[in-house]
Amino acid sequence: MISLQQLVRLSNAELDRIDIAVKNLACAMGLPGAENIDPDAHLRTIAEWKERVAWKTCKEWRQFQKRPWDFYRSRNYLFGRNCGQVAAMAITHGSIALEVCITPNGIYEENRIGEKSGDWQTFVAP
Repeated sequence: MISLQQLVRLSNAELDRIDIAVKNLACAMGLPGAENIDPDAHLRTIAEWKERVAWKTCKEWRQFQKRPWDFYRSRNYLFGRNCGQVAAMAITHGSIALEVCITPNGIYEENRIGEKSGDWQTFVAP
């Protein structure tokens, strides 16, 4: 993991080649409340989320091509929705999972009480 001191010595071209998550974590290290941050664990989580978003997007691409109006005729909507769903599925606290579905009209939230199973399930707002 690169440190903030190393980041500030880099040229703009070198900074452009570093993942934004790495830069953010490097800047966070040393701040109050960041004592227990494990940067490698966070980077592994981000990599897993990226993989899941890519998988969901590829899986739904054919559906997007057949029925683009279901996605407001926007590839960005498809991608953004998948990012939101993957992040929402990862938000858990104790035995209460907060599932969030981003809709064109705002955010619909629902708390569901249940056992944390580690399963990733798609949540669709009614």
